Amino acid sequence: MNTIAALACVAVSALFAPAYAHTLDSVGEYRLELQWAVEPPYSGEVNTLKLYVSPLVPGLELAEQPFQNGVEGLEDTIKIQLANRDYMITLLPEADDWIPGLYNAHVKVLRPGFYQANILGQIEETVVSLSMHPHEVRDAGHITFPGDYGEIRDILVAQEALRAEQEVLGAGVEAARSASADLEAAVRDLEARVDALAGEQPDQGMAYLAMALGAAGIVLGGMGVHAARRRP
Repeated sequence: MNTIAALACVAVSALFAPAYAHTLDSVGEYRLELQWAVEPPYSGEVNTLKLYVSPLVPGLELAEQPFQNGVEGLEDTIKIQLANRDYMITLLPEADDWIPGLYNAHVKVLRPGFYQANILGQIEETVVSLSMHPHEVRDAGHITFPGDYGEIRDILVAQEALRAEQEVLGAGVEAARSASADLEAAVRDLEARVDALAGEQPDQGMAYLAMALGAAGIVLGGMGVHAARRRP
């Protein structure tokens, strides 16, 4: 049993080995060619598997077989199963509008890697069960720009919030500067009055000076508390 299991694992691994590159094969008297519409294919992008079906030309090797006299009317008798080790999807090819014998199956492959395409159904009187191997789907992460939009959007929102907060803080600073300038002007005016009174009545002048300095201290203290409350 262990030998059988090991052979089965080898067979499965061989099915999905990264050595596949050929997309040309034959069934009965028919030539089948499979390729991606956009080469190389990248993960996360909508692409199309293009299946060409035509009669074999007698006397030619498979590699020499041309695509000519395409077989029409297979859109209802052929399907493509695209699979890797973990997932499989069944695609229903559509006949091409311009090229007889060409069938298109649209798909969006999210994961990079090698995939197997099983061609199943019937070509006229010939039953088809054929595995083909289109080229590797490459990882689009290496060429994606500007990256994860969701993450970038969060950064932009945070930057905008920070910019708005800076504007509010800037307005508060300007208001504080204006209030400070007004206070300084008021203090200078009081000092001038105190000086004038001191010349006439020294004791009363000192009392006014003490009152002015006390009032200035109260105002400055209030501004400090207000600024502290505005900090985040």
